[in-house]
Amino acid sequence: MRKWLIILATLWLATWSTPAGAESSPLDKARFPKVQAAYVLNFAKFITWPPPSPAQSHHTFIIGIFGAAPGETLLQPLHNKTAQGEKIEIRTYTSSKDTEQCHILFINQATGKDTAELLNHLHGKPVVTISTLPNFARDGGTIELFQQGENILFSINLSTAKQSGLSIPSQVLALAVEVLVAKQ
Repeated sequence: MRKWLIILATLWLATWSTPAGAESSPLDKARFPKVQAAYVLNFAKFITWPPPSPAQSHHTFIIGIFGAAPGETLLQPLHNKTAQGEKIEIRTYTSSKDTEQCHILFINQATGKDTAELLNHLHGKPVVTISTLPNFARDGGTIELFQQGENILFSINLSTAKQSGLSIPSQVLALAVEVLVAKQ
């Protein structure tokens, strides 16, 4: 229970905190990536993956960035932190090849039409896909991050997660603005 209180407090602070002395204004461009990285780290720590597939049997927790220029720094602060008892490694991808090795794949805004192809390639594989693309969760991505005023919020496509063998704790689902479930 204490673990969940810590995660809830961390997500709440990452979403709604304003630095001391700062005016309450829309989330600035410098802070937005830091808050995104905090969300990704918390998702990495609390989502449950199925036992490693051969593609993921590498003893590191891989977070990929798709559509990023080499050296992309958005998630670089997470490099060498730990999740699921393994060190995090950040990798960049420009094609869908080898993306199934990731535990989490952050899909950059610049991917455009490649997004549908990528989601199709990863369908049913144990990879959490995260993006800030509009309607990403509705289009089959796992988690969509979006800004609303000062807050960064998220939607979760629970159907996509379950089809990929992922388990998202109810405490995380409770923080989502929207949880999408396929109609039976």
